[in-house]
Amino acid sequence: MTRALSLVLVSAVALMVTATACGRGGSSSQPVRLTPAQLTQCARRGKPLTLARLVRVFRANGISLTITESTCFASEKERRAGALVDATNGGPAGVDISTSVMREQGHVLCRVFLNAAATNRVYVSKYSTDVETHVETLNVDCVVYPFEASEKRQVMRLRRATVALVARVKNGR
Repeated sequence: MTRALSLVLVSAVALMVTATACGRGGSSSQPVRLTPAQLTQCARRGKPLTLARLVRVFRANGISLTITESTCFASEKERRAGALVDATNGGPAGVDISTSVMREQGHVLCRVFLNAAATNRVYVSKYSTDVETHVETLNVDCVVYPFEASEKRQVMRLRRATVALVARVKNGR
């Protein structure tokens, strides 16, 4: 099993455990879905970049993000300490990524924090021992686990979407 697949599987299991153990109703075998009001409240989190803005701008730039509902009400401390994902192209549960999305976009996982870094520069980093590439700016940290044949294109798409996100903040939109 490749390292990227192992990391994606670990993330998926963590998301499923969180979704089924959060105690917001529903059975333990199905992820809990948020009400529209809860989803709206969750989408407002983050400053200067909100979760709603992240999803909207990434979708406009060809990355099909959705809010990961199971982690909506995790505390900032839990978010920083763990590998909790706020938005992904793996659907509301975070684990339903189709083969076509994986080939086109890679598996994109993003976190939105309450406070921003001091700079609005976009940082792209990849360690030589890792498969994934990190793209960070302000209060957003995203990672893409690429489909091997499309890695360069997928990383550039994530970088372009992140640059567009920063431009929206600069323009106040």
